Amino acid sequence: MGYVHFLKGDWASAAACFEDFLKLPILSTGPRFRSYTCAHCPICGVRESTHLIGALSYPAYQLGFCYWKLDRKDEIVPLYNRLTEWFRAHESYDIFAKRKIDRFLATKEFSRKDEIVIICSAICLSISPLCRVTDHSSVIDAYVEGKLFHKSLEMVEELYSIAVKANDRECKALYHFIKGCALSGLLKFDEAKEQLRVRPVVY
Repeated sequence: MGYVHFLKGDWASAAACFEDFLKLPILSTGPRFRSYTCAHCPICGVRESTHLIGALSYPAYQLGFCYWKLDRKDEIVPLYNRLTEWFRAHESYDIFAKRKIDRFLATKEFSRKDEIVIICSAICLSISPLCRVTDHSSVIDAYVEGKLFHKSLEMVEELYSIAVKANDRECKALYHFIKGCALSGLLKFDEAKEQLRVRPVVY
């Protein structure tokens, strides 16, 4: 539900959902939790044990962004300082969220680049959780019809301008990746493949 509200730009409702989600026990069950053995578990060291650890770092990052949009900025740093409670060093989503959170803690702000990336990434990469929602059919219909993919394509062009101006390779890579995902969502697969094959490091 938090993702649905996030996509709609309903920051207050999204924040409430993310807050509730972050209150769940770290070791829990559900669709957002994965099973780990001790070889990969960042919490327990019992070799024979298997338990579930939630993907909480990225929702925490999104919650901080909601606070930013709601002008509840004094709540962001205390939230982000809790990252060690949720961080899983072997998970790409957690690594990405930690890098973004560390950057915010250093600068105390979300740049326009950060805003474009977090919104467009939610649009392009969150179709699975959206498809499990049954009581927001109008939002799902809009997503599947491509209306939000078009929004992402419009926003991401500004990201390219930022990348060129700052000669930011990471930003260029994000531009091509997000654009490729959006084009794929619009079933423009040939155009999507062109974007996803670009290697920003060489230009």
